[in-house]
Amino acid sequence: MIRRILFVCSGNTCRSPMAEVLLRKKLARHASEWAKDTVVTSAGVSAISGSPASENATAAMKHKDLDLSEHQSRLLEAADIINADLVITMTRNHKKAVLALVPQALHKVYTLAELTALAELAHAKPEQAKKYRDMIQDVAQKTMELTLLLDQLLGNPPDIEDPFGGDLAEYEECARSISGHLDTLLQYLDQSQNQSQDQSQDPPQESSHSRDQSAED
Repeated sequence: MIRRILFVCSGNTCRSPMAEVLLRKKLARHASEWAKDTVVTSAGVSAISGSPASENATAAMKHKDLDLSEHQSRLLEAADIINADLVITMTRNHKKAVLALVPQALHKVYTLAELTALAELAHAKPEQAKKYRDMIQDVAQKTMELTLLLDQLLGNPPDIEDPFGGDLAEYEECARSISGHLDTLLQYLDQSQNQSQDQSQDPPQESSHSRDQSAED
């Protein structure tokens, strides 16, 4: 089950804090029970800890009735990655930085655009999407080449561009892009949670050894 989601960008002052509060709001309004227990955080691969959210990020979120005035940036640490169930980066370079810290997290680190592409594939072709997810799990255990595999499977989706230094319109556009991706992400998380619940409710299968033992009795 996905209980802890971590967003990652560069300085943790623009994209990842916007994604954090946007997803928290969407989760609060989401009907599924799992959404209530999901914890969302953010950090930056090159953050100066304690910095406020950028002025335009705060303004863009204020227009959505969200408050970033108390946000303080955090430098990404290995423990953040290890403790997260899902790590969502804004770019492929952020993803590389995450995996440089914790290579074994390969199976749970995606760019936001990659997750959106996977969610859309899961909606259109669920069996194919499941096959791809299984492939990703296998690759995660054996190799560090997941980025190339995802590019092949998902069509190299674009990164979330950094609006830092831009005007308010650029921040608003960045927020709209993140929000749209997150709507699709919620559909994907819904499907994943439902599949996990179905699997947990399946009755345990009797082993061949148990059947043989019963036959001998």
